[in-house]
Amino acid sequence: MLNNSTEEDLMLKEPERNITFSLIFMIFSIIVSIFSLYKANSTKIFLETIYILIMTTTIFIILEFMNRLSYFFNGLIKINIEYEGNFMKIIKASFSLNNTSSIVFVFCIVSFLALINNFHNGVASFSFLIEKKSELFIDDKKITYYIIAFFCALCFSYFLINCIKLNECRAQKLEAFYELNGLDYGSSMACSYFFGYLKIILPSDGKQNEGLIGRIEKFEDHHNVSFPVKKLFILVPSSFYTPPDLKESSNNWLEAIPNDIKYDKDGVTQNRAGVSKRQYQNTFYKIIPGGIGNVKENTVHVVTEGASPLLTFFEVQQQSHRYSNTYREFKKEIGKSFYRTLKQLLNDNPDCRDLCELVYYEDYDSKGKKVNIAKILLQRIKELSLK
Repeated sequence: MLNNSTEEDLMLKEPERNITFSLIFMIFSIIVSIFSLYKANSTKIFLETIYILIMTTTIFIILEFMNRLSYFFNGLIKINIEYEGNFMKIIKASFSLNNTSSIVFVFCIVSFLALINNFHNGVASFSFLIEKKSELFIDDKKITYYIIAFFCALCFSYFLINCIKLNECRAQKLEAFYELNGLDYGSSMACSYFFGYLKIILPSDGKQNEGLIGRIEKFEDHHNVSFPVKKLFILVPSSFYTPPDLKESSNNWLEAIPNDIKYDKDGVTQNRAGVSKRQYQNTFYKIIPGGIGNVKENTVHVVTEGASPLLTFFEVQQQSHRYSNTYREFKKEIGKSFYRTLKQLLNDNPDCRDLCELVYYEDYDSKGKKVNIAKILLQRIKELSLK
């Protein structure tokens, strides 16, 4: 059994992509291929080995090209959903290659075309192709060696393609991302947010925790106001950034209830993960059409906040962390995954389903002007009030 220090060391070790065995199999394959051609009494063994490797690698490249075509046509179907209607984005996502793959791709295609041309002109040839058919079929052992040589060349090409990651492109990464079944970053953030926060603060436990509804009703009783919709409105901006005070993104239409108003003295308190009496609280806001300082007869009260995991995700992208570039590249997909997963979790949980409303919005309109989140909230509140 491992001791604690050993287990900790193992946790610190990050899994790496080990290509050692692939290289060993590649060397073994080419040795067996050369040996098989030798046993078949082939002439020009070295050149014929090169010919076979070029042919087998080109076969895998052609197959990969066909696979890339499937990504391309799939992208055309989703052009407005995944690629914002941009045709060039589909081309780039489907047919991009890393540097090493580009070199191998160009070398193999050029070599294959040159080889075909040399075959046609009689400059190059496979010895077994020019042997008399009668001799070839009589000598079963000889043809067996040719088959072994070709199979080993296929193995070499297969491991080579994997080592250089020829199949890797944005479209392939997206497909892998969507097949993670909850292991992706967006789904993980949503699960943590739901079970580590919303599931605690939204429903009542019938004891000390009176839930969101109870806290709203207590505020209404103490201050003689009314909430048109008794829900927590969670803001999901397209940029993932929510300012510390929502008045910054509402042209001063949103005003936080001052902390000295004891509407929620203790919030929800739990002993959790070794933290004694951890507190969970919401902030109540007033929506003042026209901005703070205007006539307040039309003031609307609402409980709203930004999705804090998305703010953390936004901040991670601003750093020089080893995964920051990857997060920036797939931020849109991660955000979608977060929203979709959180929506499903809320809908599947009867205790929280009717207590929370997700509000996705673009931070800037088509003219590049910053949107007023208060107007979006008022519109959503109006829609919910009419139901």
